[in-house]
Amino acid sequence: IAASKAVFCVKPLGIDVDESRDLTRRMEESGLPQAVNFVFGSARGGEALRQALRAGDLGQVSGIDIRLHFAKWPRGWQEAATWLAQRQQGGFVREVFSHFYYLAERLFGPGELVSGSLGYPAAPDDAAETQALALFDFDGVPATFAGSVGGRGPDLIEFTVWGEKRSYRLSDWYRLEVSDGEAWRSITPEVEDPRLDTYMLQLDQLAALLDGKAHSLPGFRDALSVQERIEELLGGG
Repeated sequence: IAASKAVFCVKPLGIDVDESRDLTRRMEESGLPQAVNFVFGSARGGEALRQALRAGDLGQVSGIDIRLHFAKWPRGWQEAATWLAQRQQGGFVREVFSHFYYLAERLFGPGELVSGSLGYPAAPDDAAETQALALFDFDGVPATFAGSVGGRGPDLIEFTVWGEKRSYRLSDWYRLEVSDGEAWRSITPEVEDPRLDTYMLQLDQLAALLDGKAHSLPGFRDALSVQERIEELLGGG
């Protein structure tokens, strides 16, 4: 900011919520281009779900379910990032759930934490959470979140929006499915590598931001809203 450069920041904005609030204020006062790395600012599945909601395809929405399970945390490819296993900065709530909380706010507006509870392993005493259970409200739309770590089996990542006409489910980050009461049917956009495609779309949006054009990337204020609710759930907000 001091160098008058555009800023593309990872989430969360900081370790301390008050510092993140101050950073957001300084970023906004600068007037510089800004964006934060939430994958659902550009992922095709998230955008398709947003368009379906805007078109009234789901009808009245009755709720959202977010389900996360990891056989091991941190995941194997994250083991070098030892802080992810620690309570102060790590945990799957900050690292993974935050992306889906952002998506819920993008789709339905600001959320509020209604209730929540966490479980931790007996040792070490600074270990990150292994269970999380919470209820949120997004402008009248209830959302349940359940997450856990441990046990043999595949990881589970699901974000489901239940509607009176039909429901939509995002699974494994990028696979979009729909149901009108029957079995889930895949409507995932046809791309060779959904993960790479999402990152390339994110870079396209970043280029649009830097060119002063319309873009879909979240800003610091969006990221701060996510961090405030995440830290409230974790007891540090």
